[in-house]
Amino acid sequence: MTYLPILEMYDFKLGRSQAFNVLTNISTLLPPMKRLLTLTSIKDEYIKIGSRRIKVECLIIKIRNSPQGMLWVTKSGRSIVKIEFPDLKLKITRTFSIKKVNEVGCPITKNDLYDEEAVKFNNKKILLEGTLTIPKKSSPVPAVLLLGGMNGSDREEQGLFTQLAGRLGESGFVVLRFDGRGIGSSGGSSLSATSGEHYEDSMAALDYLLKRKEVDAEKIAIIGHGEGAFFASKLTPDKKNIKALILMSPVISPGGETGISFDNLNEMAKKLKWDDQYFKLAMKSRMETIEMVKKSKGDWISLLRIRCFLKKLREDLEINPIDIIRKVEAPALILHGKEDELVPAKAASTIDKALEDSGNANHKLIYYGYLGHFFGKITTDGLSRMHYSVDENVLSTISKWLDENLSKIDLTLRTGYDILPVNNEKEGGE
Repeated sequence: MTYLPILEMYDFKLGRSQAFNVLTNISTLLPPMKRLLTLTSIKDEYIKIGSRRIKVECLIIKIRNSPQGMLWVTKSGRSIVKIEFPDLKLKITRTFSIKKVNEVGCPITKNDLYDEEAVKFNNKKILLEGTLTIPKKSSPVPAVLLLGGMNGSDREEQGLFTQLAGRLGESGFVVLRFDGRGIGSSGGSSLSATSGEHYEDSMAALDYLLKRKEVDAEKIAIIGHGEGAFFASKLTPDKKNIKALILMSPVISPGGETGISFDNLNEMAKKLKWDDQYFKLAMKSRMETIEMVKKSKGDWISLLRIRCFLKKLREDLEINPIDIIRKVEAPALILHGKEDELVPAKAASTIDKALEDSGNANHKLIYYGYLGHFFGKITTDGLSRMHYSVDENVLSTISKWLDENLSKIDLTLRTGYDILPVNNEKEGGE
């Protein structure tokens, strides 16, 4: 949603609080939601941007069940010069001079324990690029492959993978993370790729990792985040080299919301406080969309004014993710934040139960009551890309668990189901 058209409707002569109906899209499988947005002019002031002192009008933005924001627009041309959402730690300010952005994107403190190497590898004709973190210790050593959402995910994963690679590099693990096809430096297209092709990209990354002389090919772990958890789960039983699996905020269906169960929709409705009328419309829209996808013959279609790649949607509908989870025999650790705004908490317990039912002797589920989808707080320094600073408890838990399951491959962890006590000093304490 852009605020420019709304500003054109706002009567600055009248001022005060004015309301507008707006449409917001939650998903291609759900209808747009009509919501009421209010703009309220609260004061005129001067703000300094660089060497310029600009007279602006400050307006408050309010949408039900959404964080409150503020807009600053010039008194002369009514153009936006600043946007701020304090609860989201989001602040955008217009600049009149070019600032150099760090090439790394998300800053990370490096030390003398590891090096980082830019790497390239191929999946058939698609060239994929990433970063290999290599400990400065005698090799070969255990290795970890990081898999993000693939469809729109780069090697940083909003800072999550950058910090994971650094911590694991310090702990003596080789770590590979890469840009998904069509993202960052990697070739191909993210818009016309199927889940099967993304899985082949994951396989190519693993094959590259296994060929590195620094890597102990018998001690490999995979960490999958979001949709990457699905690819990690599918890859684990297919490759006997993989001795440990970590799933973070796992999306158990590559289609996200195309699963048969509608529990995630119920959870979303409660969290966002949908009214009954919209909830019924959402249920109906999802069912109709799924049927439309199943009956379609072409590869592309427009759903809710969004161009969608039907070949991927059809392929995803045919996948039963629980069957894939049940094939996982390697030790598995599941991490999920109770404040996750994208993936329902029940997804993690569903995976844990599937592992239990399949007879997996070493699986563990940990909920963090104060964390969201990226397991940390939003951070920005004005020069680097906005990213998440990952919670220390999460980094420590992952490093320790991998050390126990890879460095000491014969050690058996007890099966468990833990809910970490919430530290009220953390954000979102319950």
